[in-house]
Amino acid sequence: MKKVTSLLLATLLVCGALFAGAASAATPEPKETSETTAVNDTAASFVDVSGHWAKSAIDRWSSRGVINGVTSQKFEPERAITRAEWAALINRLFQYRQAAENPFKDVVAADWFANDVAVALGTGYMKGYTDGTFRPGADISREEAALTIAKLLSLPAATANASFHDAGKISSWALQGVASAASAGIITGYTDGDFKPARQVTRAEAASILDRAFNTYGIWTEEGVNGPAEGVQKQSGSVIVNSAGTTLQNMDIAGDLIIGKGVGNGDVYLKNVTVHGKTFVYGGGENSIHLEDSVILTVIVNKAEGTVRIVAQGKTTVQEITVQTGAKLEASEGADISKVTLSNQLPNNSRVVLTGHFDTVNVEAESIIVQIPKGSIDQMVVADSAAGTSVQADKEASIVNAVLNAAVKMLGEGTVEKAVVNSTGVSMDKAPNKMETGSNVPSDVKVNVGGKEQPAGTDTQGSIGGGDLGGGSAGGGSAGGNTGGGNTGGGNTGGGNTGGGNTGGGDTGGGNTGGSNPGSMYFEIALAQDRVISGEPVTVTSTRDGVAYFTDEYFENTDMLNALVDAGKAKKMEVKKDVPASFDTSDLTFNNWMYVVVIDSEGKSSYHRMVTVLDKAGTPLASAGGGAETNFEWEKFRIEFNRDVKLVEGKDLRTAITVATKDSNDEFLPLSAGDVVEINGNEILYTPEKKFTLREVRFKIAAGTLETLNGDDQNDETISYQHDSYMLIKVDGERKNSMTVPVGTVIHFTATHGGTVYFVLDDTPGGNYEYEQEVNNNFGGKVVIPDDAVDQEYTFDTTGFQPGEDYMLVTEWGWRVTVHLTEAAK
Repeated sequence: MKKVTSLLLATLLVCGALFAGAASAATPEPKETSETTAVNDTAASFVDVSGHWAKSAIDRWSSRGVINGVTSQKFEPERAITRAEWAALINRLFQYRQAAENPFKDVVAADWFANDVAVALGTGYMKGYTDGTFRPGADISREEAALTIAKLLSLPAATANASFHDAGKISSWALQGVASAASAGIITGYTDGDFKPARQVTRAEAASILDRAFNTYGIWTEEGVNGPAEGVQKQSGSVIVNSAGTTLQNMDIAGDLIIGKGVGNGDVYLKNVTVHGKTFVYGGGENSIHLEDSVILTVIVNKAEGTVRIVAQGKTTVQEITVQTGAKLEASEGADISKVTLSNQLPNNSRVVLTGHFDTVNVEAESIIVQIPKGSIDQMVVADSAAGTSVQADKEASIVNAVLNAAVKMLGEGTVEKAVVNSTGVSMDKAPNKMETGSNVPSDVKVNVGGKEQPAGTDTQGSIGGGDLGGGSAGGGSAGGNTGGGNTGGGNTGGGNTGGGNTGGGDTGGGNTGGSNPGSMYFEIALAQDRVISGEPVTVTSTRDGVAYFTDEYFENTDMLNALVDAGKAKKMEVKKDVPASFDTSDLTFNNWMYVVVIDSEGKSSYHRMVTVLDKAGTPLASAGGGAETNFEWEKFRIEFNRDVKLVEGKDLRTAITVATKDSNDEFLPLSAGDVVEINGNEILYTPEKKFTLREVRFKIAAGTLETLNGDDQNDETISYQHDSYMLIKVDGERKNSMTVPVGTVIHFTATHGGTVYFVLDDTPGGNYEYEQEVNNNFGGKVVIPDDAVDQEYTFDTTGFQPGEDYMLVTEWGWRVTVHLTEAAK
C-alpha cells in the first residue's frame, strides 16, 4: 500500500474541484522544480495564472482532468483548502470507506463532510484536536499537510528542517513530517529560506506538489498505447491509468498499478505487463479490464459505483484478486487465477460473477450473490462471516470441493463434487455428489436439499429437486418468446424482422448494415443480405480484422462462441478489414434468428447482425413458430413460415384470418374494422386496433390462403402461438426507458394489464422464472397486479437495494424501465 499512496497522495491535493477557502495574501515564489513533462495542448486557459510560477503544473494537470478551475477562466491559485476539503479529496481519490465513529463535537451527521471526516479518522491519516474538535472549516496548514504526506507515504526519517530559517516555528508534532516531506522534495521551502509552517496550503502550491510527487514516484499514462512495441520497459515507480481507452504493453512495473476512477466505464488493456506491487481497480465498466499474457500478483477491486469486469486472457497469471465491490471475473482458457477473495467489505446484495476456472474462491461477505454461469472452481470456502450469501452455479458450472462454514444457499443445477457442511441453515437446490459434516456441527446436522430436510452426512448422488432453470438463450427465450429483437439487442421492444431487409420482395430480401453508434464499445459489420435461402452465402464485411461467428446464440464471449463451434452449433472464419467473406448455408434449414458477430484481436465484439435462413424450394410449406413485437405506439403478433409466402389468387386475407382472445372466451371471431393484417416475406403480421390490453391472443389463417412464391405448396390451417399483449409500464404517468434515483426512492407506476412486475438487476437473464428466483433469494422484489385493477397506481420501494447498480422494472412479456440507483439522499 505504501507505493500506491506515494503515487496518489499528490493527486489527492488537487483531484476534482479544489475547494475555495478564505482568500490569502500572495505567497513568495517557491523554489523552482525541474520540468520533465510537456504541457498538453488541451490545457485550460486560466487568465489568472499567466506568468504565475506554478503555471506549468497547473496547465499540465488541468489538461489531464485532475485539477479544475473555479470557473472555466479562473483558477484562483492563492485560495486555500480547508481540513474537511482535504479529507474529502483524499477519500474521493483513494475511495476510502473505513469510517470510524465520529467523536468530534463540531461535526454532525447532517454536515456534507461528516462521512469524509469519519473516514479520515478511520483510515488514520488525520486526527482531531485535544479539545474534541476536528475544525473542518479551518484552512489546513503546510505543516499539517506535510505530516499527512509523511504518514500516507511512510516517508523515512530525515533532518531537513535545519535548513529552514524558521525551523524553530515548526510545531514539535510536525517536525519529523516536515523534515521527511522536505527531504523527499515534495513540499519545499520558499526562496526567502523559510518553510512557513502555519501558512495555509494554496491551490498553486497543491499543483506544484502534485507535479513533484509524480516526477518522483511514478508516471501518469495517457489515453492510447503506452509502452514499446518490442522489448520491455522497466518502470521503477508505479503507474496510474486514469483514462478510458488506455493500453499498457510490454512493461515491467516495480511499484503499483492504479486504474483510477477517471476510466469510468471504459476499457483498459494490459498486454505483456508484469506488476510487482498491487493492482488497484477503481474504475472500469462491464467490458473493461483486459489482462493479456500478463503477470499480476494482487488485484484489489473497489469501484464506488457499478460493476467492473476483469478478463484474464492468453497466458495471464493472477495470484490473488480481492473483490470489495461488485465485479465480473472471467478466466479464459490458458489463463490462471489462483485465488479470489470476496471480501467482507462487499456491501449487502452485491453480485459477483465468476466465469472460467479458478483455483480457490474464499467467500467472506454476508448476504451477497455469487453467480457461476460456466466454468469450475477447485476449492470454495464460505467463511462463517458469510451468512445469507447465495451461490448460484448454472448447469455448465462445477465446484470440486465446497466448505460451507455459514448458512448459505447453493442454488442452480451446477455440480458440486463434495460439500463439507460446517454450519446449520445450509440449503441446496441440487445434492452434491458427496456430502459430509465438518467439525463445528453435530454429526446429524440437517441440510435442506431440494426443499427436503436430510442429514448432512447422507452420501447421495444426483439431483434432488431443482429442475430446469429455463429462460432460453441469452438472445431472449424461445422462438417468438421474448426475442423480437431480443433483450440484448435493444431492449424488450423487438423490432426484429419487420425492419430493414426483411421487407424485400423475393426470397432473399435486402441488405442490413445497421445504424452507426459513435462512441459505442461495439464496432460495425455489414451483411450483403439479411435473408437467404439455404445454400445461398451469408456475406459479411467487417471494419476490423478478426474472427466471424455465425450461430443462433447471442454471445460475444469468445470462449462460449468457440464452444458452440466445437459442438457443431456455430460456424466461424477469419475475416480481414473491409474484405467480404462468406459463410456456407447449404447444411442449414429454416432459422429466423441467426446472428453474425465478429470478435477482433483484442476480444472486442462487433454489433450482432441478424440473419433469416429460409428453406429451399421443394421443402413443404410449414408454420415455424411466431411471436410478437412492439414499440410505444403499436404491437404486432405474427406467424412465421419456413419459406416466403404470397396470397393465393382470389383469396381475401382479412376474411381468411380470425382472432381469439380471453375476452372472446377463446372463440375465433372476425377482425375488427381497425385491425390490420399483412404479408411480410415469410411472416403474417396481425396488428390489433386495441393494443397493450389483450390477453391470450391467437389468430388463425384458413387453409389454402397462402402459397409459396413459386406456387409449389399452400398452407394448412394455421394458428399462431398464444400471447398476451405487451405490458406497458408508465412511471409517474410517463413512458420512460430509464431513470436515475437515489436508494430509498418509492417508484410510482401503472401497467396496462394484469401480471407480475419485477424489480431485479438489469443483467438478470431469462424471464419470470429467473426473476422469481431473484425475489426468493432476496435480490429483487415484485408487485402483483390483478386483471381487474390495471387502472390503479402501484409503488415499489427501493430501500435496501444496492447503490451504483442498474436494476429494471420488468415483466417477462412487456416493456422494461431501467433504474440506476445512486447513494441515498442525505
